[in-house]
Amino acid sequence: MAFPTTPLLASVMTVALVLSSCGSEDTRSDSSTTAPTSSVAPLTTDPINTDPVAATEELFDQIDPEGPGCAVAVNQGGETQAWGSATLDPKAVLQPDTVFDMASITKQFTATAVLLLAEQGLIDLDASLSTYLPGLPGTRAGEGWTPVQSPWTQVGDGGLQTTPVDLALWGTQYWSPTVGGPDINAARIADAVATGGADDEVYGAGIGRAEIDGIGSVISHLGGWEAFISTFLVAPPQQVAVVASCNAVELQPVRESFGLELLRIWLPAP
Repeated sequence: MAFPTTPLLASVMTVALVLSSCGSEDTRSDSSTTAPTSSVAPLTTDPINTDPVAATEELFDQIDPEGPGCAVAVNQGGETQAWGSATLDPKAVLQPDTVFDMASITKQFTATAVLLLAEQGLIDLDASLSTYLPGLPGTRAGEGWTPVQSPWTQVGDGGLQTTPVDLALWGTQYWSPTVGGPDINAARIADAVATGGADDEVYGAGIGRAEIDGIGSVISHLGGWEAFISTFLVAPPQQVAVVASCNAVELQPVRESFGLELLRIWLPAP
């Protein structure tokens, strides 16, 4: 069974690292939206006081080198590094232009487009959705309920295809936005709702925010579609963004836990 090639690209430094796991059938579940809580055993060295490249390699040594793997991109102060694996069949060298389906990570881009329309006065965020989509059926019909067909298509909640490197660079928007006005980031969380999770987590305009011990405020989203699973995390005060994208469902722990470990590794020294 062939697996998609995962990307490798670096604007400052490029390092090849085979990151793999056992073979897998695909997964069709969509992503959860919450910031991950680490369940990975802590590194034996303090990430702040060690070489982040070596610490990242140590983290991914936990993945079986004989199967599909992951690509990692780190945006630290605007600079990016990346690691990634190749296809299984045939074995292939890493390519810088291979993309992942980012699934539910797409939601922040759709939400950003909506916020930009509101910023320009073209829509009212408090108006009924049917104001702009008059053909949209209601959740009720009088006193009862009417079933509505829901074809499984990816529109605003998915469909983004990009490289981990480009997605990591997008993280800069959360500490130095150039898309939208100066209040765009406040608008992302303005009407956020509590998720009921730990760390005072809330979910806003296609993005989650939580307070993580030892880090502070973290913006995040998970994505999963078919065999692709990804995590996107940003620490705005420290100006660091990390993306980990994998091509097998068995690598779910990478998406849910390694991302937070990567963020800790690449935080600047205090």
